[in-house]
Amino acid sequence: MKINNLEQMKKALRKGVTFKVIDHQKPQCVGQIREVTITKKVGVYTAIFEDKDNEFSKANGGKGNWLSFDRASHYIFDNNSIKWYAKPVGNADNRLIMEFRLLITGVTSPKKIWDVLKEGEEILLDSTQLDEFETCIKTFPESDQVMYFSKFRSLRLESFYYGKQKDNFICSLNPIKEPLLV
Repeated sequence: MKINNLEQMKKALRKGVTFKVIDHQKPQCVGQIREVTITKKVGVYTAIFEDKDNEFSKANGGKGNWLSFDRASHYIFDNNSIKWYAKPVGNADNRLIMEFRLLITGVTSPKKIWDVLKEGEEILLDSTQLDEFETCIKTFPESDQVMYFSKFRSLRLESFYYGKQKDNFICSLNPIKEPLLV
């Protein structure tokens, strides 16, 4: 989902929306999948997706971490990601607070999955939708399929070997061209 400004971001961050933390001032937060639990005019509460026992999810009486909206000058909206800075962009002593990307959810048909993926978006699929993702990959030229399938199948098998089959996968064609376990 392409977000171009602060107003669009505020509208997009509604209850149930998930996003992936790409970069963060706290390294332990990089890679987290967060879900908006409560929306307010001035910010949102977020919890770790499907992990209500996590310390981040338990914060603020179980509402999750509070993310207050800043002024528009503190954000860069670029390449389907949102970068949030401590000070207005352009300050010499500025620091990145967080970079994140909204994840597309609720897509059910192979055609819709393909449409989302070819736009460069990341999509959150449950384990029952992995066959549809494979169907999308099979439409690629055979030489490209090898690159996608080798990593995809190894991650899928890895989830079974460890005895904790994952319920959700983040699938993407851009930029890393491989699905990631959630």
